[in-house]
Amino acid sequence: MFWPDTHPEEAQLARSLQQMWSDADRDRNPLQALLCWLGLHLWLQPDYSAFTRRNSIRFCPACSSVQINGRIYRYTR
Repeated sequence: MFWPDTHPEEAQLARSLQQMWSDADRDRNPLQALLCWLGLHLWLQPDYSAFTRRNSIRFCPACSSVQINGRIYRYTR
């Protein structure tokens, strides 16, 4: 995990994308929670080319993690 001040533009983008999946923490089951805790996320990569020029944006639907160009951003509430 990287601190938000390391890459502020990516951290801001990750935070705004994370809000799209705000129900993820409520909807996950215990096995998915364990896998995410171990770092084994179920990464999905939708096409965000209309919104940003980033090369790689992926998210885990089971938790609130967003990966941008290899950096993982996880926010707690």
